[in-house]
Amino acid sequence: MRFHRLGWSLSLGVWLVLTSACGKKSSSESTSETDTSITLTGQLSLTGGESALRLAAPAITDLSVYCVTFSVPPIAGTGDFDSEGKFSVTLDTTGVSVGCFILDSSEEILGTLVFKDPTKTDLKGGEKSSDRLAFEGGESDLGAIVLNLDTGKAEVDISKIVLKTKSAATVAAEGEAFDFTGSYKFAASGLDAPVGYENLCTQAEAEAAEAAQDWDACSGPVIDMPIYLKRLAGKSTADGSDMFALSIWASKATDDLCGNKLGFTYAEGKEHGIDFSASGIAEGDFTWKTGLVDGWKDPAARARNGMMKMENVDDFNGYAGMKQYFKQYRTWTCNPGEPCVESAPTVAEGFTFNANTKESGCRDGAGKPVQLSDWSNMECTNTELTGGLHKNVCKKTVDSVVYTCTNIMGTFLADGTSLSNAMTRYPDDYEVYAKGAYCDYNGNSVFDGDEWPQWNGNSQSCNSGTTITQGELCSSIATTTEGGKLAQLRCYADALHGDGGGKDEEPTACIREINTNWSASTAAEFLLDSDGPSKARGQFIMDLFEYDSATSGSLRGEDRRFEGIQVGNNWTDCEIQEVFSFSLKKIDDSGVLYGEMIENSTNVSPKPACVAEYGAGKTRKFMFTLVKQP
Repeated sequence: MRFHRLGWSLSLGVWLVLTSACGKKSSSESTSETDTSITLTGQLSLTGGESALRLAAPAITDLSVYCVTFSVPPIAGTGDFDSEGKFSVTLDTTGVSVGCFILDSSEEILGTLVFKDPTKTDLKGGEKSSDRLAFEGGESDLGAIVLNLDTGKAEVDISKIVLKTKSAATVAAEGEAFDFTGSYKFAASGLDAPVGYENLCTQAEAEAAEAAQDWDACSGPVIDMPIYLKRLAGKSTADGSDMFALSIWASKATDDLCGNKLGFTYAEGKEHGIDFSASGIAEGDFTWKTGLVDGWKDPAARARNGMMKMENVDDFNGYAGMKQYFKQYRTWTCNPGEPCVESAPTVAEGFTFNANTKESGCRDGAGKPVQLSDWSNMECTNTELTGGLHKNVCKKTVDSVVYTCTNIMGTFLADGTSLSNAMTRYPDDYEVYAKGAYCDYNGNSVFDGDEWPQWNGNSQSCNSGTTITQGELCSSIATTTEGGKLAQLRCYADALHGDGGGKDEEPTACIREINTNWSASTAAEFLLDSDGPSKARGQFIMDLFEYDSATSGSLRGEDRRFEGIQVGNNWTDCEIQEVFSFSLKKIDDSGVLYGEMIENSTNVSPKPACVAEYGAGKTRKFMFTLVKQP
């Protein structure tokens, strides 16, 4: 889940993770009324690291644990690890929830302490977990903790925590728990944020970062950005105790647009331990925009790009990558001083292959992936590899920066025979499910090799004086084969994401938000969590809100998404694990809340290009206030 650019874009497919509102608590060995601080101890070990671009696991003595309280003002403390991984952190406060991070020698976040409760499950059947745990005071031994360097999770089993003093107070009844429901705007916290936390950008600063394509700046919420919080009260099906969830929307109007519904049935909630039948919120799916199939497929949608038969493979001649299938190919002959001559098509089935490697794509002098739109004046070299593949390395200097683009590819017949002097033209030579909308540069409305996509933001445009060849209807794609079914879903999804109503804009209609895997090989794999309750555009997240006091609490969501990156002349999807934590605290009766947001995106795909693109992932932390609106 991410705040993205000028708005708030959430990619989490988690729709509800639920446990009792009685909060997090463990039995205590003794009680003390004189504690003035919280001390956390434990022992850390490391695992993983392959997908995080680390050649070797860091030395544990180079790491530290950094803990921050959710309080006004926040209290922070740091502890080092000894050679056995043991640590101790003391915070000069009591009766608050605490979140902790594992830092490397450069004080960059390697992982987050995740407090899991093995006695409870979320709606997907996984163990319920939280980024924070409430402590009243004194010393608490967190026990053995394993930090997975690939996922960034350092799990703590709360059933094994040994409390040397009493646990934190908990909320026992609905009437005691402050209801955060309302429309708010983000504002600066007015406090000195702990190390590693960011202040909110203004709208002007966010626009400047957008113009400069500096995606690492101002990626969170901006000052004065609206948000709508909606608390839902339910009952535990196990013992009748109070349970709560929080749904976060772009605005109350967006919630109204979708019918003010749960997005799932009461029966579905009861299957996972919560009863919302007395919540006052209507059950069932959202009220989708009229005419859409399944809330997102538009019967009038047309292919924006050509939908071709393609397949992602894990190993072809030693490389993972993508095959695109053709039904005929051409060869060419070039003589010095004469134009190259193209042959007539040779009818034969085969495929082109583009490898997915760490070096694939374009990079700047520092090795950072970049997108190049101007390929003129490139200096290229070609190296023949085993198995009929060849490696193209092209370089170009722009403003004293050398950009390098690398692609490993080849053309083959269906039996794997390499074609060394072959080329293919779109669309005549390929296995095409649907022709896309392309810019027709010679203006003859015929696909004759003089058509290329020309994009301008979310909408398609051509250079002045040219026309667009309209794409074919997604509904016209034959679905008698698995490839056709997958192509049709891709067509609908591409049209949905390019309709000009991006995630950074408040929706004008209730449309289902979908999470897609463009590297899927079957239609069933394309939509993630397609069998579970849906989420609407403008509904950022719905999750358990777990109180740690009568006036404060937090929610946590963890899910995966797939994000596309360019690999040579094609694209591949990388699996990203996303964790989102959102905490709220009532300050006084003025309508101002104190808030904290933590988001972490970690690549968990073993694809070399994904490892190169995302590295070790990134954690961003924000502290702010929310000002209630009339």
